[in-house]
Amino acid sequence: LASRESAGTSNSHGWSFAAEMDDFTRVLPFLVAAFNSMDRDCDEVVSCEEFEYWFGRPRLEHRTEGGLWEAAELQKVEDSLPGYCKRGLDGPEGMVKLMKRARELHFGEGGRQSISLRDFVHVMMKAIVEARGPKQEES
Repeated sequence: LASRESAGTSNSHGWSFAAEMDDFTRVLPFLVAAFNSMDRDCDEVVSCEEFEYWFGRPRLEHRTEGGLWEAAELQKVEDSLPGYCKRGLDGPEGMVKLMKRARELHFGEGGRQSISLRDFVHVMMKAIVEARGPKQEES
């Protein structure tokens, strides 16, 4: 695909989205876990109200030592990760910030009342690319 891309004013990322894809794949399992914690009826659709409710108590579906799944707070999930896998899920640039931007993009700017898992992944990709943008310009 890179061979078909052109670097120019219409393509602000130049030849590749490699760095953005790395950022995205690092958090994708946690994003899906956040979506699953909101989607209690397992229909792969979350309403605006369910999305908003998540911010009151941000949680992820997380496997416990006993092999069971439970909704766990971001700090608990982060603490369970090995040192080399820390993601900063509970930090200032973590999940809550990404989820707020996704809410703005999909429900605010998009004017929608629900979000599917597919749309959620797409909007999170956009939020991650946007979050990376200003940091690159400062370097």
